Amino acid sequence: KTGMFPLFIHDFTITPNYYVIDVAPVDVDVFAFVAGRKCVGEAMTQRPGAKSVLMLVPRGAGGAVEPLRFEMDNHFSFHQANAYEDSAGRVVVEAVAAREIYTGDVEETAGEKRPVWETINFDSVPPNTLKRFTADPATGESTEEVVLEQHVEFPCVHPRCTGKPHRYVYMTTSRRGATPGPTQGFVKLDTATGKTSEWLAEAHEFVGQPIFAEKKGSTPASAEDDAYLLAYLINGRDSTTELLVLDAADVAKGPMQRVPLPAFVPLPLHGNFYPGLLHDDDEIKRKFKVADALERQTYWNEVDSSFSGLGLNGLTD
Repeated sequence: KTGMFPLFIHDFTITPNYYVIDVAPVDVDVFAFVAGRKCVGEAMTQRPGAKSVLMLVPRGAGGAVEPLRFEMDNHFSFHQANAYEDSAGRVVVEAVAAREIYTGDVEETAGEKRPVWETINFDSVPPNTLKRFTADPATGESTEEVVLEQHVEFPCVHPRCTGKPHRYVYMTTSRRGATPGPTQGFVKLDTATGKTSEWLAEAHEFVGQPIFAEKKGSTPASAEDDAYLLAYLINGRDSTTELLVLDAADVAKGPMQRVPLPAFVPLPLHGNFYPGLLHDDDEIKRKFKVADALERQTYWNEVDSSFSGLGLNGLTD
C-alpha cells in the first residue's frame, strides 16, 4: 500500500527491518503501454520540480502496511547497490542515480525507426553518480550525498553483505570518467577510503553487469573482496562475445580469463551466479537452437522504441 499509482519500480533492497524502495516522480502512460503502442521507456515522463520518495516498508508486519516516506531531491534510480541499518538505527542506501530518467530518443524517417545506438548523443545524457541516502525512522529526517562522482551503473556488493554494512561496491563505468558513455569497464569503490580502481576495455568493446561469484573455499571469515567478478564482453568490431573473469580484489589488473563464446550473445541486462549449477552440452545446444530460431522471427528483440527489446509487437501483431 503506497497511496501512489502508477509506480515504476525496477529495483529494491532490504535491511533487517525494511524493504527499501526509491520512487521517482514519474508519470506512466499505462494504457498506451498495455496496448503495445508505447514501450515502458516511451510511456514514462518525469515531473520536473517534484520530489523523489524513499520508501521504507516494514518487513514481517503482515497484511497492509503503511510505508515510511522520506522526500529526496528529484532523481531517478534504476539500481541500488545495497541498504543497511547503522548503529543509530538509520537506514543507509547506496544507489546509482541521475537527475532525470533517460531511455533514449527514437528517430523516425519515412515510418522507419532507427535504433537508439545509432542516434544517441551521450553529451545530452544526464550523468549517473553513486549516491548515499540516509533515512532516520525515529526522527523522520533524511540526508543525501554523492559518494562517487563518476558515470556508473549496475552496482553490486558481496552477497553476504546484502542488508548489512559493506565496504566495496563494484560497478560498470564508461571510458569518459564523469561524462556519460557506454559501459566499457569496471570500477571498484572502497567506501572506507573513497579510493577507486578501474579497468577499461578497448574502444570497440562493451561490458555488461558484473556478477559477484565467491571463490571456492571462501568462508564468512574471508575478505569481502576474496571473490571473482563475471561479466559478458561484446566486441562491436568483430561481433563476438566473451565471458570475463576478474579478481574482485584487483579489478585494475583486468580479466584473469577471457572465455570466447561459440556464438554472439548481446549484452544481457541482469544475471546471477549459482555455485554448482551446470548444464550439459546437449542441453545448451538445444536451448541455443531454440533461441536462434526465435531471433530469426521478425518481432524477436525488435527495437521499436526507446527501450530496446521491451516492445510488445510480438504480442499484439
